[in-house]
Amino acid sequence: SDINAFALPGGYIYLNRGIIENAKNEGEVAGVLAHEIAHSALRHGTHQASKAYATQAGLQILGGLLGGKIGNNTAQVINAVGGIGLNALFLKFSRELETQADIRGAQILAASGYTPADMVSFFRQLEKVDASKKTTWLSHHPAPPDRIARIEKERKDNAIKAAKEKAVFEELGKKIDGMRFVVPRRVAEGDNLYGSVTSNDIADLLKAKGFEVEKRKVSLEEPIKKLGEHTVKVRLHPEVETTIRLLVTKEA
Repeated sequence: SDINAFALPGGYIYLNRGIIENAKNEGEVAGVLAHEIAHSALRHGTHQASKAYATQAGLQILGGLLGGKIGNNTAQVINAVGGIGLNALFLKFSRELETQADIRGAQILAASGYTPADMVSFFRQLEKVDASKKTTWLSHHPAPPDRIARIEKERKDNAIKAAKEKAVFEELGKKIDGMRFVVPRRVAEGDNLYGSVTSNDIADLLKAKGFEVEKRKVSLEEPIKKLGEHTVKVRLHPEVETTIRLLVTKEA
């Protein structure tokens, strides 16, 4: 029931039940996940673990050197500190790393269709929770100064960027709307195509006409599998659709 989440080196991310129980909605859980994904993407865990291993190795060497001079007990204590305490120490992220994870996490959250406001909402929710249940998460995630204000700024910046991107695709959609493309295709049997016309093909057709589009952003309602004239809706952006005509002909 503790409120805790962490990212391990290698990209493994864990959320305790307490996160889900105390989150008010899906977006808040997504906010915690985005924060931990950011730690992983920025390789914070790997960096911290490397520091811990290097320091632990140094302590073990020191323990070996001192073992013959001041007694094995002292050497054992030094090595024990290296084995038990260092991983806990170095796997706690600094305020600087938390700041990076907040910013990147907000970007990941926005790109996934959620709002960074949910991340802010969860941090505010933590302030109302029983201290005994949130100690673990907060001790591993020291709050940078002005965390909420910074995430709010990132949210506004993302909103401005998204609005500009949408406007660009709306203008592109107006230019493309109603255009006709001829697509030659090999035929298998009857009017059935040997290879369907897909969203990747649409992106290539638009690029050939001089339109700057990314394949990953272009989507087709469903692949075209038959010869003939087709009127199809093409999505250029999550909120922008346009209509084009395709004449699929038999390849010579």
